[in-house]
Amino acid sequence: MNKHLTPFHDSELARFLLTDQYPADQNDATEERERALALFPRGSLVVLVGPAGSGKSQLARAFPHKSVVSLDDLRERLTGHPRAHHVSPQASRIQLQFVRHRMEHGLTTIVDDNIHVDDRVRASLLKHALAHERPLTAVVFLTSLDVCLARNGRLPRRLRERPEEVRRQHERTALHLPLLTAEGFTEVRTLAVDPL
Repeated sequence: MNKHLTPFHDSELARFLLTDQYPADQNDATEERERALALFPRGSLVVLVGPAGSGKSQLARAFPHKSVVSLDDLRERLTGHPRAHHVSPQASRIQLQFVRHRMEHGLTTIVDDNIHVDDRVRASLLKHALAHERPLTAVVFLTSLDVCLARNGRLPRRLRERPEEVRRQHERTALHLPLLTAEGFTEVRTLAVDPL
């Protein structure tokens, strides 16, 4: 078990939030992404938890694409639209299959989607990691509501969440933070995106 059983702000991980541009040389970009992945024990399931606009997808881009499972990405692959919530049940089943297989093979996996503010959804992901005794990390985004709303509002219309949904997600993130270790997470890290 990891020794960090209480939330801590992760300044080492936070530096990858500042990485909007990767080096032009693809090898350098790949090495930088692998360094980001190495911040977690090999075979970890890393769940990014936070509302829309909090910085989850920005951080997810710091990792190798093959290691990231995103419901937005799966919905877009299924329908051409990342916010096509009517296919979320199908996308969720595909996501769980990816997670299950990657946990079986001991591959570190980053899960990115704001649906993970809901404990029932997290539980369905965690069971696959727990079945294989993989390390579990929650990276919780404590970005202020004003910043989340502003960042969400700057997204292209097809990517935006409704403001009331961002508020709901923000509230649930704060409520669930103290409960994450009881759910089975062995490590809880916190990050916040500063106002732009």
